[in-house]
Amino acid sequence: MRVVTFEKEGSGSRIGLIHGDKIADLRAAFEKALAEGKAVPAGRAKDSADQQIPGSMIDLIRRGDDGIACVKQAYEFLHRAEEKRLASSPGGEKIIYEKDEVRIIKPLEVFRALNVGANYNAYLAMMKIVEPYEGTTETFWVLPQTVIGPEEEIKWPVSSQQVSCEMELGVIIGKKTKRVSKDKALDCVFGYTVVNDVTAIDLIKRGLGEGREGLPGFFYLCLAKSFDTFQPIGPCITLKDEIPDPQNLQAEYRVNGEMKVKGDTSDMRLKVNEIIEFISQDITLYPGDLIATGAMATKEYAPQVNVRVGDKIEMEIEKIGVLRNRVAD
Repeated sequence: MRVVTFEKEGSGSRIGLIHGDKIADLRAAFEKALAEGKAVPAGRAKDSADQQIPGSMIDLIRRGDDGIACVKQAYEFLHRAEEKRLASSPGGEKIIYEKDEVRIIKPLEVFRALNVGANYNAYLAMMKIVEPYEGTTETFWVLPQTVIGPEEEIKWPVSSQQVSCEMELGVIIGKKTKRVSKDKALDCVFGYTVVNDVTAIDLIKRGLGEGREGLPGFFYLCLAKSFDTFQPIGPCITLKDEIPDPQNLQAEYRVNGEMKVKGDTSDMRLKVNEIIEFISQDITLYPGDLIATGAMATKEYAPQVNVRVGDKIEMEIEKIGVLRNRVAD
């Protein structure tokens, strides 16, 4: 099951389900499922759906297992129902949309964004980085306001002349979590998405001058990664049940149609469950938090790819989809 947030003309954002090459309105599909399954009287199906399916992804995530159960019920109905039964809900809402009828936006308003660095063995070898201590990894915060969605433009900054993009697996937290063991860490995951980690590389290399303390460029990492539009995510969130093993995903990163990077999540130093265990020791994780798990690379392909204005970027991770963005002035 892959969920999206979409907009249609004349209305606000809604939660959708990817249904083949189309988008299904989750609330309308759930309403129809309730009515046809006679879970509630037909006249009350709309009110019941309105109560159980919120308007935003973050609110759906906060509903926990109850929210996921509603998604599953709608998904199962969509896949067993004849097409003619999917025209509209009892309340008159259209259920199925062609993709060109709607605009898919960022999957959710991220609560907090935490990025992981130096977490792929190939990345460490290629970038000649000293491996962090066992059980730990590099982490840094990115402003959640930096996050944009698919097809949105990455804006070229005025304070940088060298911008790169890295492809990462994103983890969406689904439950409040503190000091969880790696054996239970995946229980707190809602789903997975694609993350484009954009960086003003030259800002990190040169820093901002010697300054009073002579800080090296690394101290400007958060700034260089938190410029407006520097963290695209999407196009959807694949629920965790569809990806029981997040360490078995293939990925590809293309610029203007040319393949630049291949990735394999089996190469992570700290696996997804170990990352969650490490971070949650002294930081409480909340529903809607985003963890980007590190730049993918292989021995043949460097993780960082410099981009220019006009470049069309595609990042594709197996079982999730393709995140597309364009670099613009």
